[in-house]
Amino acid sequence: MLILDIISMVRTLTALKQAARGRMTAAGAAVSGEMEQYAKQAAPWQDRTGNARRTLTGFCQGEGDSIHIGLAGQMPYSPNLELGFGRRFAVLTPTAEAFAPVIMERLRSALAGMDEIRIED
Repeated sequence: MLILDIISMVRTLTALKQAARGRMTAAGAAVSGEMEQYAKQAAPWQDRTGNARRTLTGFCQGEGDSIHIGLAGQMPYSPNLELGFGRRFAVLTPTAEAFAPVIMERLRSALAGMDEIRIED
């Protein structure tokens, strides 16, 4: 019956969406950790307390139909390091720019095997 086929199709598409989201979130979480480690090593400033470097944090968060992958500075003065001083202490933007192709490739790879997923009724 046609209605049953449509219901089955909707279930299958919903399951595929959830699987794709899970794969992309896992890939995003992995690359955000790599971004965090890279930024902590590449930060161009001289540490005084070490707080700015220590609190650099990679993140991967889902919100609605979006997944946000990024890097943040957690100190009140982090925006000054990133945007002030002629941007010579910037680390967030250079790291994001360096990792943009990596993120895209990881997301492509995460979705590459989707045709192998079998959805059971």
